Amino acid sequence: MADKKVWVILGGVLAVLAIGFGAYFWGASEDEKPVAEEVQVAPAVQGMVKTPFGEAVVGAKILVGGEEKAVTDDTGGFSLSFEGSERDEKSQVLVLNVEHPAFIVPGPGGLGALTLTHTGEPVSDLELVVRQPAKLKGRVVAGSKAVRATVGLTYTSANGLAGQIGPFAYADMTQTDELGRFELTRIAPGRLRVSVSADGYSYTESRELELDDGQSLDDLLIDLSPGGALAGDVLDTDGRPVSGATLVASGGGLDRPRRFLSGPDGAFRAEALPRGNLQIRASAPGFASQNLDVEIGEGLQNLDVVLERASGYLGVVLDHLGKPTSPVWIYGLEKVATNQQTGRFELPLNADSANPEFTFISPFHPPLRTSVSPGEETTVQFEDGGYIEGRVVDERGRGIAAYMVGITGHQVEQPAPYAATVFPTNPVNHSDGVFRYGPLRTGKYTVGAMVQGVGRGESKLIEVQAGRTVGGVEIEIATGGEIRGTVHTADGKPLAKARIDLFEPTSQFRVQPVFTNASGEFVLKGVPAGRRSVRASLQGYTAALAAGLMVSGDAPVNTKIVLEPHEPGAQLQFAGIGAMLQNTDDGVVVQGLMDGHPAALSGLKPGDRILSVDGESAQDLRLDSVVELIRGQEGVPVTIEVMRDSGLQRVEINRGKVSVKREVRRRPARP
Repeated sequence: MADKKVWVILGGVLAVLAIGFGAYFWGASEDEKPVAEEVQVAPAVQGMVKTPFGEAVVGAKILVGGEEKAVTDDTGGFSLSFEGSERDEKSQVLVLNVEHPAFIVPGPGGLGALTLTHTGEPVSDLELVVRQPAKLKGRVVAGSKAVRATVGLTYTSANGLAGQIGPFAYADMTQTDELGRFELTRIAPGRLRVSVSADGYSYTESRELELDDGQSLDDLLIDLSPGGALAGDVLDTDGRPVSGATLVASGGGLDRPRRFLSGPDGAFRAEALPRGNLQIRASAPGFASQNLDVEIGEGLQNLDVVLERASGYLGVVLDHLGKPTSPVWIYGLEKVATNQQTGRFELPLNADSANPEFTFISPFHPPLRTSVSPGEETTVQFEDGGYIEGRVVDERGRGIAAYMVGITGHQVEQPAPYAATVFPTNPVNHSDGVFRYGPLRTGKYTVGAMVQGVGRGESKLIEVQAGRTVGGVEIEIATGGEIRGTVHTADGKPLAKARIDLFEPTSQFRVQPVFTNASGEFVLKGVPAGRRSVRASLQGYTAALAAGLMVSGDAPVNTKIVLEPHEPGAQLQFAGIGAMLQNTDDGVVVQGLMDGHPAALSGLKPGDRILSVDGESAQDLRLDSVVELIRGQEGVPVTIEVMRDSGLQRVEINRGKVSVKREVRRRPARP
């Protein structure tokens, strides 16, 4: 993008000239007056506005702090410069947003905006990705009767300018007409539910929807059930009101649990509940939780809740700043429990120990061992953890202004009942490319960073101590490769609007998915180097993987993906061996085999510990990496070296078609 020139008049130069040559100024003609000296000031921020497909967005307004400061040119590019005192400030916080009639930035009230800390270092490669609005049509009914209702949206997640945001909600977006119809023509893509409220009916939410850019959903039907209300008081055994008690309604016709609180006088009220039997769980600090069944009918149902003082072990877990923290695992009395999102815990009484000790484990703080007295409210507060500071740079050593950072691996003392996915992935927007991550429990960590559409980078193993900061970490973003291909049916018909994403179920960093064009073609950019799989999915077809793709930054990788019409229960198809693997203390082990598939037919056995795949050692690889090595192209053999009770074995297996059926319970990974 060509640099834009910004010229400023040096006020100091004019002041000197005015003092030294005042008489000359007053007497000279316009043509004879000296010309003020001009200097060129490099733009502070340069960037581009584009779609998730990499297309430039022309004519987009760039807002800084809500004020328009620039408009993108015919390449999608923009420049921002500071003037006067703004330019002299050592550090500025810029809140950047984008407006365009054909695109949208998810999130109400600027939630999806990008906050950039600018310290004077020029930013030349900022990318702002806007989304193409989705459309939604549907009807609200009660049986066969159309209902006048208020329609809103409740988001689980969406992608803002700085990365993933959510949850958030838009209330009262539209009203249904006399036929119960509604239409939303400009909504943000993301994972969401449609919320509906109407007089005389229970509050209802649709199933969770995942809307992509530009997608239209025209046939959503929301069927309401008659509603009722629940009211009452929460009291202790002496009849005194319990303020701030939490009541959670679940079961029956509820799509999701509903939470409500008792007021200062112990009273509570919940409207628009579905009729029928509901389960109510009531809890309050210092009291034992109470589970109740209640039948909701027409009108108002009264329910008084009596809570007894707790005889077990209960309390709240706080972080080093005094805020409730989660997740926390509690070890003691041969029991393991996790606290709720409120930071509270409640464990049953142990008659053999009056004041037992519990160990509280958090991924973000040093483990804490403390005794807990039964029946007494206990406050457990962690000490501060450790921190990692560093900088993310490109291949030329320049700081990258906008990226995502997170933990990609950890080694800590046991017990550690959590995976790397427990650590949040944070957006960083800083002109120098610097980051600070933490707090973290004492241990060893690898930190990863990702720039969408460009690539990823990862640090070496870093030793972190509680209460200390490790600095000087530098992560280089390696330019990723491209996967290009086509998606079509078995008879060669190209499939448009198929979603293409890098298949990494356990990764903290997700490459932005793309969609096929009218010819069924796609280009997935910023794919990390290595052996990769891509998934193609389209409504009406069974999702399929193209596996065993060797990606590098040197040249694009080409592939073809065939989608078959969807069959009931079919979830995913790929070329593999039909084995279920799991991690153990001894490494990756075969947990089970799929009947009639290549692994079972070739002699692989449950309990086999995998040592290598096609000569590459699996000893220090994560489960997902071993699975990626085993998947590949149909008909191409793979040699797996395993250890079993009878000794070392080498098993050669011809990869075949594997079809995963939808299952209710969670199963180990399948290659």
